[in-house]
Amino acid sequence: MNRVKFFNINDLDLSLIKLPEEDCVISKIVAAINMLVERDKMKRLLVIEMNSFLKELGVLSEKIIDGKSATVINNSSGNYGIIGVEVNEGGKTYQKILYTDKGKDFVLEVLSRLASERWYKIYYLRKYSGMHRTWYEDIGKHIEKNKLHLVI
Repeated sequence: MNRVKFFNINDLDLSLIKLPEEDCVISKIVAAINMLVERDKMKRLLVIEMNSFLKELGVLSEKIIDGKSATVINNSSGNYGIIGVEVNEGGKTYQKILYTDKGKDFVLEVLSRLASERWYKIYYLRKYSGMHRTWYEDIGKHIEKNKLHLVI
C-alpha cells in the first residue's frame, strides 16, 4: 500500500484552479485548490492550516472575542489583499475576512513557497506520524531565524 504524502501545491497544475471571481473567504480558496487533489495520492489542505500559516507569517492575527478565539485581520493584512467586512448574522456582528484577487494570488504564492520550507515538511511529518511536539515551535523558530517575508 502506498502512503499518501503531505499536501504540496507544487505537485498540482495551478492553471486548472478555478478561484472565485469575486472577493471570497479562505474556505472557498482552499476548496478550489482541493478540487485538484487526488486523495489517494496527497493529503488535502485544511482551512485551519492555511489560517495558521497566515497567522504565523503575521498576515492575520488571533483575538479572543466573547471568550472564543477568532482569526482577524491586522494592520498588514490589507497589503496582501486581505480585507475585513463587518457582517451581522443571527443578531451577532463579526468580522468576515475576504480575499481580493491580490489576496488569492498571495495565498497561492505562500503555499508554493512553504512547500519548499523544512518546517512545513516537519509539520506534516509530525501531524501524520503521531509526534506530539507542536509545529508552531518549528515555524516560530524558522521565521525568527530566517526572517521569512513573503511579498508578491
